[in-house]
Amino acid sequence: MQLRWESATREVEQWRCMEWELMSTASYGDPFGEAEVTATFRGPDGSVLVRPAFWDGESSWKIRFAPNVIGKWSLTVTCNDKHNAGLNIDVPWSFNCVPYTGVWELYRRGFLRVVQGDRYFTYADGTPFFYLGDTHWFLPSEAEGRSNVVGVVSQFHHMVDHRVSQGFTVYQSEPLVTSGPHLDCDQGIRESSLELLRNLDRKFAYIADCGLVHANAALTFSSMLQVTDSSLLAKLGRYWVARYGAYPVLWTVAQEIDPDFYNQLDPKYWKQIGRAIHRYDCYKHPMTAHMQYNASSGWANEEGHNWFALQPLDLSKDYMESFWQGEGTKPYLAYETRYEHNNQPTVGARTAAYRAVLNGSYGYGYGVQGVWALNNSPEDWFHYGPYYRWFDGLNAEAGKQMTYFREFFESLQWWRLKPCFRNTEYGDFCESLDSFLMVDGDRTYVALFTGDDVNGAVLKQMAAIPYEASWYDPRTGLYKAIPGPIYPENGQWVIPPKPDKQDWLLLVVSDASGIQPRLAIRSEDQATIIFGKDRILRLIAVMLPGGEVMHPVWGVTNLDGGPTIAADVDAQGVLMARANGNVRVTVELADRGLSASRTFIIAAQDRREPMQAAQSISIDREGGQFFVRFSPPNTHDQRVVWSVFEQDGRTSTDKVYISPYGVLSCMEGGPVKVVAAAMDGSGLTADYDYDVPNHYDEVVNPLLRGAVASASSSDWVNGYRPGRAIASERGNFTGWTTKVPEHDGELPSPERPQWLAIALQKPTVIKRLDLYTTGAGLQLRDFDIENWDGEQWSVLAEVRDNNLTEVILTFAPVSSVQLRILCYKGDMMGIARIGAIEIYGEETM
Repeated sequence: MQLRWESATREVEQWRCMEWELMSTASYGDPFGEAEVTATFRGPDGSVLVRPAFWDGESSWKIRFAPNVIGKWSLTVTCNDKHNAGLNIDVPWSFNCVPYTGVWELYRRGFLRVVQGDRYFTYADGTPFFYLGDTHWFLPSEAEGRSNVVGVVSQFHHMVDHRVSQGFTVYQSEPLVTSGPHLDCDQGIRESSLELLRNLDRKFAYIADCGLVHANAALTFSSMLQVTDSSLLAKLGRYWVARYGAYPVLWTVAQEIDPDFYNQLDPKYWKQIGRAIHRYDCYKHPMTAHMQYNASSGWANEEGHNWFALQPLDLSKDYMESFWQGEGTKPYLAYETRYEHNNQPTVGARTAAYRAVLNGSYGYGYGVQGVWALNNSPEDWFHYGPYYRWFDGLNAEAGKQMTYFREFFESLQWWRLKPCFRNTEYGDFCESLDSFLMVDGDRTYVALFTGDDVNGAVLKQMAAIPYEASWYDPRTGLYKAIPGPIYPENGQWVIPPKPDKQDWLLLVVSDASGIQPRLAIRSEDQATIIFGKDRILRLIAVMLPGGEVMHPVWGVTNLDGGPTIAADVDAQGVLMARANGNVRVTVELADRGLSASRTFIIAAQDRREPMQAAQSISIDREGGQFFVRFSPPNTHDQRVVWSVFEQDGRTSTDKVYISPYGVLSCMEGGPVKVVAAAMDGSGLTADYDYDVPNHYDEVVNPLLRGAVASASSSDWVNGYRPGRAIASERGNFTGWTTKVPEHDGELPSPERPQWLAIALQKPTVIKRLDLYTTGAGLQLRDFDIENWDGEQWSVLAEVRDNNLTEVILTFAPVSSVQLRILCYKGDMMGIARIGAIEIYGEETM
């Protein structure tokens, strides 16, 4: 709710943002820098909350405030210019705060906070908050009043509404991005900045109105701010709080500033902004800095810093445990992991959520290609990873499956569970890289198995009482009961085989466990959208843990709980669309005292015919990315199946591999035919003749000329092939890497090292090897250099815990026909990465 000063309505609901506008009676050459306006609010309990006001163009200053206590409040305003009658209000202005009557948990319970000693966020009333975020770094570019998908009126509103319907609780944004619209605040806030800020105002308000917490990175991306003036930095932090601090937010001071990832602005200047945010934020919203590599973060002891926003691309147990064991107790969130469909298949994106929580991150930040960087069309997309349309990304499988992820943990007292990491006290399988365990003492055991089988794994430290056990399928959100009850023998129980070789969770609970039975609403293929009037969506009610329930009572309302004309739902759970809008479907199980609700979206209600199928398709290419152009361009379903053949279009080929989203990995040169088949039922296909170029890596180092490089695995998708490691290019991201791991079992380890081998053209005497890796946390960490002399391998050097970009190794002269680098621990992404290798003998030193 937003109120102006002259409004007759002087009532607002608790925790809801209200707004006043003040008109300055003086003119300033630099309103942002010259006039500092402060509003003081006095509550019915005697509390005092102080909020800065912000300049919003010409003579306008605005105040935003969310009352946190029910009752009568008063407001006074002061300005550093005491002669400005419009910005000094001495006579208190009063208004009344009333209880919130809507449906959103966020306003029933209040803004988020961090309680000292807890590893998770809570609402203001102390209730644990389950963090499930969706990543939108290009928020300003999300169109409000239009979209390029038929049936979707507003791209931005549809994105928010869809994630709400799927049960997400957080909208993660970097509001001022590196390309497209961004804020130039090097000279403060100017009139030219305000259009973008007003765009953000509407988006912050809509996100809040939909009951989501907004985890936003303030001001701009790390590489764009070039301010070192302490006074200006403090004013910028104050301004951001004034404009957005009365909404339910989590502060991220800026992206990729811990450490200084791009060697841009010294982190000490970002800390000045962070201190200002904390100083002027009367609500003390949780604050962090991104992308914290380890528990010895440069921000860990900063006043106001109370959670870690991690970028744990490998989610390894050791990395995550470093935060659990670190000095002090703070929540640490898997805030940014690899995005679905950007070198991350659906299974990886799905299991990453569970791996995060089972490693002590009580929440997860999901992201998907096409959405995090907003890929609109082949002419309008951010070239980082493959082209993948925003609408298709929004409907990606792992995103749908996040609903089941949240439902699973919220059916438990998840905040009581503690991760075991590699400790085998409660499970003998915890040393494994593809098995994870959390426990609540001997009451509750939650295990994740991502390998082929459990191989006789054993739970331990169990009480001499009966337990119930079941497998949980994260693809469907359904349980498969294990016949029981089960009785441990000597405190142990051997886990039976998984239902199949895919990822499964095991839930074992005692009668005294923290199970919280819940109702949930399901639909076919997790659909939450109905396109077209009088179309239907069949819903079922399920019990968690358990299955479908009989005789539930269904209802449908507007989002505020009032009557709706947009949809009907019958006694069998059939939802029928009547008009455009968002509705809230409810279900009750009276005999159990349980209820559930879920939002659904009704779009294009005036369309009685099916959504338009494509009339024609064609293939275009940009580098190694192929994409399909549809006609008409706003065709609803733009999914395709990709294939690649020899030139005849029939014979399979080993020259290349094409991913499900059209990225070609080229192993061998020669002509091929790329084929795309539309999945919308139109039967349309298109093909593209492509001549795969042969690889040529120019080798400068004399002793490596004619050598052949090979590897245990390679990231062919991005061109990081073995031959590039000997091509004498020493810059960042120029050489060889292993393929991006899909699960922990593919990470380099002492048991399964990844390797790069170099077969020399002829026996060569060498005495020095220079190995170039990449800075900013991407160095090769633990590795051995081995030599093959024609008969056996011998170790030339051992390197551990490396943090150097250039590693120079010297040793006694040795004859070699082949060298091998064995990597036991890769970089922060879980990748073995070598930028370049040079070798030297006596004559080449």
